[in-house]
Amino acid sequence: MEKDSRKSSSKNRFQFKNTLEENGWVTGSFGDYHFQAKVYDTGSKYGIDNGRVSKLCIWRTKETDGHIAKHCVVNYDRGWDVRPESVDDKIACAAILLGLENSQSEAEQ
Repeated sequence: MEKDSRKSSSKNRFQFKNTLEENGWVTGSFGDYHFQAKVYDTGSKYGIDNGRVSKLCIWRTKETDGHIAKHCVVNYDRGWDVRPESVDDKIACAAILLGLENSQSEAEQ
């Protein structure tokens, strides 16, 4: 299942896309950010802020001198391994989490 929703800011226009894979895994993108997440039907103590997202990896892809590099800006695996640092990373993380928390659960499909 793929969803699109448009977010706008004074500087950029973002598109949130996500695809529900098997067993609650979701992959997607938000602007220049890409993510993979494990999303459950209900929140739990292992989820971010006791929510449905128990695993989340967000990265940016950058091309330098013909090489493509992925830079991890967020990693949560039932606890914070890498927290968002820059303002842009924090905004992207918040927007992605909001989109994931508000997405349909597998039970609702």
